[in-house]
Amino acid sequence: MRNDTAVSSVTIQDAERQKLTHLLQKGQLNDTLNYATDLLKSYPDNPMLIEMIARTFIMQKDHRGALPYLKKLVQIHPNEEVHVTNLLSCFNYLNDYRGQITTGKAYLARNPNHLPSLYALVNGYNGVELYHLAANALEKAYALEPDNPEIIKVLGNTFYEAKKFAKAVGFYKKYLEIIPKDNHQLQTQVRLSLIEALNGADRTDEALKLCDTLIQAEQSSVDAYVMQGDIYMVAGKNREATQSFKNALAIDKNNSKTLAAMIKLQKITDPKMVDLEGLERSFNKALKEKPATPDVENINVGFALGKAYDDLGQTAKAFNILNKANQLHEALHPYDTGYIDKLCFTLKHIFSPIDFKRLNQDLACPKTNQDNKKMIFIVGMPRSGTSLVEQILASHSKVFGGGELSAMAEATGELMYHFSRQPDVKLTDTAFGSIGQSYLDSVSEIECSESLITDKMPHNFFRLGFIHAAFPEAKIIHTSRNPMAVCWSSFKHHFKSRGMDYSYTLENLAHQYKAYLDLMSFWQKKFGDAIYELDYEKLTLNQEKETQSLLDFCHLDFEPACIDFHKTARNVRTASQVQVREKMYKNSSRDWEAYAAHLKPL
Repeated sequence: MRNDTAVSSVTIQDAERQKLTHLLQKGQLNDTLNYATDLLKSYPDNPMLIEMIARTFIMQKDHRGALPYLKKLVQIHPNEEVHVTNLLSCFNYLNDYRGQITTGKAYLARNPNHLPSLYALVNGYNGVELYHLAANALEKAYALEPDNPEIIKVLGNTFYEAKKFAKAVGFYKKYLEIIPKDNHQLQTQVRLSLIEALNGADRTDEALKLCDTLIQAEQSSVDAYVMQGDIYMVAGKNREATQSFKNALAIDKNNSKTLAAMIKLQKITDPKMVDLEGLERSFNKALKEKPATPDVENINVGFALGKAYDDLGQTAKAFNILNKANQLHEALHPYDTGYIDKLCFTLKHIFSPIDFKRLNQDLACPKTNQDNKKMIFIVGMPRSGTSLVEQILASHSKVFGGGELSAMAEATGELMYHFSRQPDVKLTDTAFGSIGQSYLDSVSEIECSESLITDKMPHNFFRLGFIHAAFPEAKIIHTSRNPMAVCWSSFKHHFKSRGMDYSYTLENLAHQYKAYLDLMSFWQKKFGDAIYELDYEKLTLNQEKETQSLLDFCHLDFEPACIDFHKTARNVRTASQVQVREKMYKNSSRDWEAYAAHLKPL
């Protein structure tokens, strides 16, 4: 039973309470706030007043204004479930993921089975892309409510985002078993998610077979054809992908998702190849409607249109549309320059005094994985050639292309966040060993016979200190390219990862690039020859020489397949999936020059 007034040094008078209630009932919200705020000066810890102010702010849809008062209520009554739940709801509304994590963890420490706090952790960890921690919280909720279909669905989604595709497949199949069979729309949606998970797990044949099942049943055939086309694109089967998209357009010629996929797949040489005018009308119509939350699908259309007009050489029109699409995404996910500055400063502050040669390797290095796999880390700014380098190496018989692995980000994510709040923390050798072991445990789930695995997560340049400490024998390759080419290429692509939120304004791109250069300079001075510097432009001009040098650094014998990398059959899921299927292109780093007049902020 609640007893909010027990902690008040002075009880609010009945007349004052009645006046507050009267103002609120009449809907005089500003007067309610003013009177309650004035009373709070006389009764500074009165929970009823604090709750009244918070509730009034929320009625005005000012959750930011309510936040300090909700925090105060939890501070006064840390075990009062309703106050904790209200605070978590406010954090959720504000997309304050760290607030959800901190508050949820604190309450769970006292009430480990509190479902709203577990859900808050899930949402918070998903928001900061720490999917493995989100999955841990979800599995605790699942243990409490094993038949809750919503938990099962979100577990599937979370494991998919965490790239734990086998687990995602299992939960999607379980979800299919418990949802109503006569709910055809929901059944189809889950089957489409299952197809994505199967494809992520490289179970391509199963994924395609399920696509065929949906198509034959005529249940969301357009979506099934588009999914089928996406699977073929990942596998490098562009002819089959084109046919799938054409089949989708035969059913719905105006389907924007299909049209955008067609534009991405091929170079547009004639405006009539795709209905660009219709697609542009659809994009502009959505812009005029100005929804509170921009539609991600319309953002994708904008980027596709920009690519099409770029192909056609209509640079002014291409930039105008790309700029609008970027603004839409920026409104959804603003970039925090202050956080990046603090993170880079803190990393340099923490790692500066560490002598890596004097680390106790028995503590700092994890045990080798069961098959004694070795890692090759490929880092750099996205669009700097990391996918190309991985494709070259993955064409070697001893190398498996792991793609953009999230394992190191997840192993270090919480630690790096706490660094930004407590920069004077000292790292122990054991901490490096623990991070390395967590990373290896995740990588060990990759099934391959090759002795070397690439991890081409570009943003691992933030984590090179952890990588070099835990894996001193691992190969680290840093790709660099003309800065204008890198930034322009990022600006014209739409990325799923929240880690790319800086790429949607030219100013933020410039800020991120400077931060990256400064941090890489620090690592280069720290590690010296342990980092292999690969110049993208030199690679395109002297392919054989630079490829041989790259292989030598990795202690690999030359194999002709590394030159004919575009013929290598493997699934590629990055923005460069089309380019790595083609021969080396020598002049791509000059494409930005056609847009020089628009790129002055860079």
